[in-house]
Amino acid sequence: MMQSTKIPWSWVATNVARILIEYPTGLTHVILYSILELQWEKNFLKKFKGFDSEFSTIQAVYDCRKADTFLLEVKVTQWVPIPQSTIFKVTVSDAGREMDLLMHPKFSEWIESGFLQNKNLRMVCPPKINSPVKSEDRRLRTALIPPTELLLIMLNREDRVFVQSRFKTKLRDSTDLFWLKIIHTEQTNQEGADIYLSDMSSDAPPIILSLDKQQASLTFIFRRNDYLGLSQPKIVRGDPQPMNPSGTILYYTNQTVIFLMPEVEAQAADLAKINLSSYVSSQGSSLNNSAKDIAERDEENPFNKNGKRMSRYALKIADTTGTIDITLWEEAGYDSRTLRIGQYILLEQLVTSDSHQNEQKRIWYVNGSTVCGTRLYNISSITSLLTTSSFRQLIPLWHAKESKLDHFQIEATIIGWELHSRIKQEEIMYTDKSQDISILPSKHIVTLAHTTCLLPLSATDVECEFCGCPIENELTHIFRPKSAVGLEEEGWIEWILDDGTSTCHAFGGEESLLNYTAHRFSHRKFPYLNMRAQLFALGYRDVLLQTRTDCCSRTYHKRMQ
Repeated sequence: MMQSTKIPWSWVATNVARILIEYPTGLTHVILYSILELQWEKNFLKKFKGFDSEFSTIQAVYDCRKADTFLLEVKVTQWVPIPQSTIFKVTVSDAGREMDLLMHPKFSEWIESGFLQNKNLRMVCPPKINSPVKSEDRRLRTALIPPTELLLIMLNREDRVFVQSRFKTKLRDSTDLFWLKIIHTEQTNQEGADIYLSDMSSDAPPIILSLDKQQASLTFIFRRNDYLGLSQPKIVRGDPQPMNPSGTILYYTNQTVIFLMPEVEAQAADLAKINLSSYVSSQGSSLNNSAKDIAERDEENPFNKNGKRMSRYALKIADTTGTIDITLWEEAGYDSRTLRIGQYILLEQLVTSDSHQNEQKRIWYVNGSTVCGTRLYNISSITSLLTTSSFRQLIPLWHAKESKLDHFQIEATIIGWELHSRIKQEEIMYTDKSQDISILPSKHIVTLAHTTCLLPLSATDVECEFCGCPIENELTHIFRPKSAVGLEEEGWIEWILDDGTSTCHAFGGEESLLNYTAHRFSHRKFPYLNMRAQLFALGYRDVLLQTRTDCCSRTYHKRMQ
């Protein structure tokens, strides 16, 4: 039976968000719990075992008659030197049987010192080189495994002193012994694998441990957030690359020995990197793992280093404890293009620098990238929160306003509209009760926007300021959001919503309303604005209101009355 363990809140939050995004038409609590249970079982095996499936057993090595390899975790019980050689024969066992393993010469130093006594080894076990016979003496009835480099020495919390005395926590402090954290694993085109690692300072960019095609099978043992002790890797320093800003690559050679400590053991031994959620204080407040509200968002601000261009996106996020600035690099920041101020987001796998003193205040630099495994979830745009009846929590609008809630759901009716426009520097407003409308509404409230980020564009724009790329034909029609620029003939429409207890105004900024696209609206007559429809709304006080009708979710800026 699988041992029980406390499931981290961060794991639950990110997986629930991922599942809800994958099922926009809704799902039940039972289905959600079932999916989470299956995913946790797989994650548990990987977290505490290191593999996607259970370890094989030594008995499977005995039973196999083919040239198969096995993933094993075994314990060293004893060893003897091989006469007239520099290698040892080590006896290893699991709960059932034992076998003999000829050790690669690079492990001899650790065997001679006695360090391997009762240590666990994780290995990709090659086929045995003998045919054991039960009726013979031990030498002939015990499986013998040839030397292999695909073997890791496991460490636990009791090895804290060993780690601190042997390994350096900062890459610049050593050339042969490093203590590093696994932050990402990626297959290469050459069928090898790159393991992205960071030292304990986090000020230095990630480095790569490169594995060839044969060594790549070790990636089944590695798990993100585990810790490696690397002894004698080959170091090659080159020019920075987009996916390797440091330009440093470590190679696993016939002299390299890898020690592996699971994340939970490293944390218990105080050998893990300090997590942002542990104690980061920004502007006098501590941050936790809860979803963050977007306070500010900036357009892409490319970073150039040694002639290499990297996209970067700045966000200021806030929760009930404070605010902090983060920088998202390259692909990790692409989803930020469609974020709007006031929306709630969930971020995972951010990297925090060492603290720095600035104007009598401690600050941290927080970054995110695909190399670190950073992912961004826009909680405000998850349609499943509205389509699933068991997730909806409708409340009266008056209660949301009286309680000053910043996040709530209502069911309301569109009872009218206000059309705001600027003509000759004068702001004019029409309503659904106006009899004489002297302008063409579609010209004022529908505008072109960049398809990628939905930000409005002027007729002269050839490049999107936020995305930092040519617009070309990537255009779509949207209902214009409320203008802050004050350009001539700009306008926007505000919908008046009523749930029977109170009213509020919402203004657009999306491609459609009630499944009626802005492009289609721009070619229709104005009376369409007299429509009335029931809709669900996910709202943000003073900021955003996401409406819901016919299983479609749309976002609107909102102001309270």
